[in-house]
Amino acid sequence: MGHWVGTFRPVIDSDPTTYWDSRANLYRAPAIAYLVLDANPNSWSIYDLGAFSQTLMLAATARGVQSVPSYELVKYPAIVRNALGMPADKVVAMGIALGYEKPEKPLNQFRTDRVATPQVLHIIN
Repeated sequence: MGHWVGTFRPVIDSDPTTYWDSRANLYRAPAIAYLVLDANPNSWSIYDLGAFSQTLMLAATARGVQSVPSYELVKYPAIVRNALGMPADKVVAMGIALGYEKPEKPLNQFRTDRVATPQVLHIIN
């Protein structure tokens, strides 16, 4: 995260109003997927939700829809729960903004750099 913030900071600094406005307005996404769990979930449920969220985002990308998983979308779980009519025995675990990016916007032009796969993955035959 520290590295990401360091590389993303120039984007924020170039137009901070756009960045903070985007977050404050839920990325102006036309759709948000809220992923929920039962209260007091076990470790496997949390793992499954993470795997599902990744698959959801990959499937969206395959259909030309961009996604942004963000704490900003679940920062106020009581408001989300109330707006969606969720029962109290459910936990708002994750929010994923879904929509179509406007490529001309500098905020949407940022791409993270990645560690080379061989540095983090070793397959032993």
